[in-house]
Amino acid sequence: MSRPVNSQPVLLSQSETDAFLKSVQAQLAAGAFDPTDQRQIVQMVESFGDSRGLTRLGFAEALGKVGKPATPALIDGLAEHENPVVRRACAKTMTLIADPVTFLLWCDRSSTTRTPSSRAQSWAQWPSWEKQRPLYC
Repeated sequence: MSRPVNSQPVLLSQSETDAFLKSVQAQLAAGAFDPTDQRQIVQMVESFGDSRGLTRLGFAEALGKVGKPATPALIDGLAEHENPVVRRACAKTMTLIADPVTFLLWCDRSSTTRTPSSRAQSWAQWPSWEKQRPLYC
């Protein structure tokens, strides 16, 4: 991955995605993952666009280990990403983090989402255990 530091995330080739996932997993295993590196976290979310389910699962598990620092990128992915596979993976990954504040952050974020239909699509992807809560947004 030889992109500039401030570049937007891109869908990587399968070999680049595999190398990126291995790097992230190694960082997490060694306790060397920097949870403040939002560029890396956003690229992990973008990698949910990979066509391979086990690869998406690997990123979901990694983001689950990152925890709360991954929440803003996951909420952005759920609310704004054009790929429904990425939106669904973001919603499912947030269940791994299970932070109750996430629901309120998503409500705030979804109120500024592009269109009512994209808000509805985002809500459809939201974990069912959170839909049991009173709707405040």
